[in-house]
Amino acid sequence: MVKAEIILKQKLDEGLHRSLMDLGLSNYESKAFAALCLLGKASAKEICELSGVPQPRVYGILTKLQKRGLIFGQRQS
Repeated sequence: MVKAEIILKQKLDEGLHRSLMDLGLSNYESKAFAALCLLGKASAKEICELSGVPQPRVYGILTKLQKRGLIFGQRQS
């Protein structure tokens, strides 16, 4: 992980994560959503690396966030 990613991860772990949980997102949902906010367009692997959410769980979390209308997904082939 490069220095910039470490700094982003530290910021992710602070206020944004807590605020999203206060709005009703689960722990993993808030971490994944915050990572997407910081990264913009990202792969599941990138979300996993920044958020700390296990990669097998990222796919289900992204589906839940899509159903809530918080994100739009695009599958890669």
